[in-house]
Amino acid sequence: MTAPVNRQSIAFHRRIGFSLLDSDDKVDGLPVAVGYDGESEDRVIFMMDLDTLDTVQ
Repeated sequence: MTAPVNRQSIAFHRRIGFSLLDSDDKVDGLPVAVGYDGESEDRVIFMMDLDTLDTVQ
């Protein structure tokens, strides 16, 4: 998870296969968990479906 203003972290995690957990609440177009880290501390939550990962052979 990261703050929605941390664009570098969001870009990095997307590049390595994470997606953003959807939410009805948005900050700058990004889905956020409102108040996740306390009052006015919204966070973007990352997720990865491990069942769909390619395996190295």
